[in-house]
Amino acid sequence: MTERLQPTHRCFGPGAIRTRRVGRGRSDMSYQGRCRCGTVTFTVAADLPQTAVACPCPRCRQMDILLTFVPDACFTLLSGTNDIGQHQVHRHPNRHFSCSLCGTAVFIVDARPDGSVLRGINLRCVPIADPGAMSVRWVDGAHH
Repeated sequence: MTERLQPTHRCFGPGAIRTRRVGRGRSDMSYQGRCRCGTVTFTVAADLPQTAVACPCPRCRQMDILLTFVPDACFTLLSGTNDIGQHQVHRHPNRHFSCSLCGTAVFIVDARPDGSVLRGINLRCVPIADPGAMSVRWVDGAHH
């Protein structure tokens, strides 16, 4: 049986800005990301995850993808709409989006059987994300 990925954290809705106390400082419950060249930029209205999802297939390793999944409503593309290339891997239903200028894999769109849509955000595109501080859950994306 194929494991279906679920959102790794809660969405605060489009355009929502919420804050919470973290130690003595404050932390914004949204984060921003970009491709290497800065053409494609986005924001995600959710907390940074503590767990990331990785796939050991050669393609994902080559593209240096480390994902977190959020509901589609959490994701806002800020720039680069005309500079995004899209592709599908084999028969897998996910659509992968990359910057057509620098080639950075930015996000994935995962249409679910129930009609909902998740965005797989490549955390390597999020400057404040610290992959070394996250636990990684490995999934076999090549065979499902």
